[in-house]
Amino acid sequence: MPTYTFKQPPQIPPAAGKLLIAAPFLNDNNFLRTVILLCEYTSEGAVGYVLNQPLDASISEVLPETGNVSQLIYKGGPVQMNTLHFVHALPHLLKGSLLPENICWGGDFERLEQLLQKEKAPITSLKIFLGYSGWGAGQLEAEIEQGAWIVSAANAAIVFETPSTLVWKKAIELLGTEYQYLSQMPVNPSMN
Repeated sequence: MPTYTFKQPPQIPPAAGKLLIAAPFLNDNNFLRTVILLCEYTSEGAVGYVLNQPLDASISEVLPETGNVSQLIYKGGPVQMNTLHFVHALPHLLKGSLLPENICWGGDFERLEQLLQKEKAPITSLKIFLGYSGWGAGQLEAEIEQGAWIVSAANAAIVFETPSTLVWKKAIELLGTEYQYLSQMPVNPSMN
């Protein structure tokens, strides 16, 4: 993987609940202009979910027993695209691993299905993913060192409220005004 050169924001260490913002020149089709919610981070590796790659499928298409729920499902990453995962801001209803900003990872899937069937799940506080993004021991750290990712603090508005098409730009803008120029950079600088 090449090293990316641009004025990087000061790096904060990766941890569960942090956001990974793809560097402007990261030219990997799986992660082009993505923002990933990092949900697990240990010495053995990391797991996260891409927040801004909606699939052309709704929850009811993947889980027909939930009824007519029109909310889109997201591609969480290229690993195990046959598995379902979810993050939410409903710890009182669904439990799960609590991350910063009242974001929860996983939880009671049966309860989630029941809430969706009864149309009682506040879908604005929920994202469901097919697959996940994963890194082995030392792999994410190496990619960060090479400049592929910018680590930033968790932000519930980015996770649940920001439209997919704006997630990457808004995450960059939250880094501060001196880094907003990054959101205007072309994917391929030679096309500029």
